[in-house]
Parts: sequence; structure tokens; C-alpha cells
Amino acid sequence: MKGGHTTGGLEWALSILNQEDLYYTEMRRELRALVAEWQACGQSFWKMIRKDCERAAALQTGWIAFFGADGKFLIGRDERSQDTSPRGVALTAFASLMNDPDLSLLGGPCDRCGRYFKKKRANHKLYCDRDCAHLASATKSTNERLQRDREDKLKRAKLRIAQWQGLKRKPKVGWKKWIATAVPDLSVTFLTRAVNSGDLVPPTDSAKERDYAKG
Repeated sequence: MKGGHTTGGLEWALSILNQEDLYYTEMRRELRALVAEWQACGQSFWKMIRKDCERAAALQTGWIAFFGADGKFLIGRDERSQDTSPRGVALTAFASLMNDPDLSLLGGPCDRCGRYFKKKRANHKLYCDRDCAHLASATKSTNERLQRDREDKLKRAKLRIAQWQGLKRKPKVGWKKWIATAVPDLSVTFLTRAVNSGDLVPPTDSAKERDYAKG
């Protein structure tokens, strides 16, 4: 019987879950799928195998359930199955993980890099380490700043379009070039993309202005 209430299952599982060697790609994928399913079932192995008959049958093949020396209910793998395929090894590693006293310390996948990790504290949930946390925070701040800049540019572009529509004599250069000349950071490219994405409505209150909108 493979498995049992012993330490080391978490470390073994982590070594597979985060394996980057192409040789272990299928094993890594199989174990990640098992862990993801377990997490989706509220981190309950029994809810996991009861989820549906097909899934339960696949998981229960080769499994043994038993009481350990300390009276706790454990799971293991029947050695008679001799399954050394990537899925077989992944199932064995998963059984070892389920029986590890440190199972509750399994964290991940990291919101930034996707790696699984061993928690250092109860609220250690989102990122595998400080580097990922800092980089994620920096990325979030940058994205928020870019979004604010974009919203500001759209606001100013709409004001300029309103000014354009209020002109009695329209310049021959077209509304985009007119705005871009007056406000350099509102480039023709930015205006074109904003119109194409639906974030900016071009002046269209006359056939002549529709022609200008194309320029």
C-alpha cells in the first residue's frame, strides 16, 4: 500500500506541481488537475470523489481507505496496481499529499506566477513570496495609473470633439488631426483606437463631418 499518515507528501507534491522539466509535463498537469478539483470541492477528498459517478470511479480505482495507528481515516494506493504512468504517479503523490499533516499549508496557485507553495501563515493565500507580491502590486499600480491616464485623455478628447462640432467653419485637416495638433498627447492613433473600441464617438452631425471623421 502506497500512502499513509507521514510527512513529506506536501514537499513531494509541490516538487511535481511546480516542475518545469518537459519530461514531467503530463505528470504535472495530472496532479494540478487533481489539486484544482480538490480545492473546488472545498478541499474535501470525499466530496471530490462523490461529485459524479464517472469522476468517482476514475479516482477510486486503486485506492485504499483505512484507519491509521492514531485512529485517523487515511487513503492510500494499492501497490498491486503497479501504475507508473504519469497519472498513476500523480495519483500516488496526491494520496501522499492528502495524508500529510501539513496539508492545510498547501497554498496556490500564486496569483502572479502560478506556482504552488507552502504557506508561512494562515492568511498567506495570494502570492508565493514577497517578490511576487511586490511585483503584482507594482503591476496593479501601473495598470491603475494607465487606466486613469486613459480616462483623462478620453475626457479631454470628448471636450475637443464638442469644440469641433461647435465650429462654424471646420478646418480642412479633419477632426482627428485638428485635435492632435492642439493637444499633442491626443494623437491620431489614440483617437482612432478610441473610436474603434467604442470609447469615443466621432462627430457625425453632418455628412461633411462624417468624412472628416475618417481622417
